[in-house]
Amino acid sequence: MRVRGITGAAFITVLLSMPGAALAADGPNIERVEARLFYSHSGSLSAPIAPDAALWNVIIGEGDASEPSESTLVDVILRGEPGDYPPGVLDIVVTETRSGKVVLKRTSALGIFSAQGRFHVPVWLSDTGCIPLTVKASLRGGGGSRASLDIPFHCGE
Repeated sequence: MRVRGITGAAFITVLLSMPGAALAADGPNIERVEARLFYSHSGSLSAPIAPDAALWNVIIGEGDASEPSESTLVDVILRGEPGDYPPGVLDIVVTETRSGKVVLKRTSALGIFSAQGRFHVPVWLSDTGCIPLTVKASLRGGGGSRASLDIPFHCGE
C-alpha cells in the first residue's frame, strides 16, 4: 500500500510515533493512574502527586501541600482507539495501605475515547490526608491491563 509516496509500513510507523496516537489491536489499556490533592481554601487541585511526594500533615497544609487538603481526586487514564466506544469495564479499588481495609470500590463502563485516544475515569476520595492509600485499577475485557498507585499520606507531630 502507498499513501502519497509512503509505504503502508512507513505510514503506520509515522502514526505510532505521533503524540496521542493509539493503535491498540487488543483493545484499550490503562495508561496510568494519577492523584491530585483538592485544596480546601482555594477549591483548586494540585499537580499530580509524585511518587516521592512529602504528604506529611497535608490536612493542615504541610509537606508538599500548598494549602490544607482533606480530599483527593484519582484519575485513571485509559488509552485506546480514537473515537472508539469499546466494551469493557474498569474496576477501581482503594485500600488503606497498612491494614488492607477497602475504602472504596467502583466499577465503571467505558465511554467514547477522545480524538487523542484517551478516556478518563475520575474517583473522588473524601477524608484523606493521614492514612496511606493504595489505588488499584484493572480493566476487564480488551487487554485486561492493570495499574496501581501508592499515595503516601502520613500525619503526626
